[in-house]
Amino acid sequence: VSADASEETETSEDASVLRSCDIPEISMLIDSYFSLRQNADVEGLYQLFGKSEDAYMETLREQLTAQASWIQGFGGIEIWLANGLDADSKICFVTYDINFRRTDTDAPGIMYCYVEKSDGGSYIIDEQLESDKVELIDSLLSEPEVDELITEVDNELSNVLGYDSDLALIY
Repeated sequence: VSADASEETETSEDASVLRSCDIPEISMLIDSYFSLRQNADVEGLYQLFGKSEDAYMETLREQLTAQASWIQGFGGIEIWLANGLDADSKICFVTYDINFRRTDTDAPGIMYCYVEKSDGGSYIIDEQLESDKVELIDSLLSEPEVDELITEVDNELSNVLGYDSDLALIY
């Protein structure tokens, strides 16, 4: 009986598609993303994305500056990892709280991104996803564990919007 129980535990552990982030470089990348976004540091964001300057930079800076006028900061950042297409890539599901300037109630949020090592060996956020990466992310979105995480954040957001009318107006 104990051998069967051990096999069941191993199987259920192996079935998990998400794990808490255990890669410090990815944690720093995601923390940097939120900090750079809050500070409308477009050049820094472009580095995180492995992008070079383009004509869209000033538009992005204006959008982020406008958002920063409403958003005081981001907190409660938690990163969940799933395997990417190779050993040097991961899909990050990131939960966070948005602290808006005109209310004390934080709004929970969730995002996902594909991260991979650049030629220089540091992790970057890949925003130009080829179809194989999109298919992998789509398949993860249908996993019960991922769906549960998304539903949990959505429910929490609905709850806070329901009891904080100031936050509901801002959001």
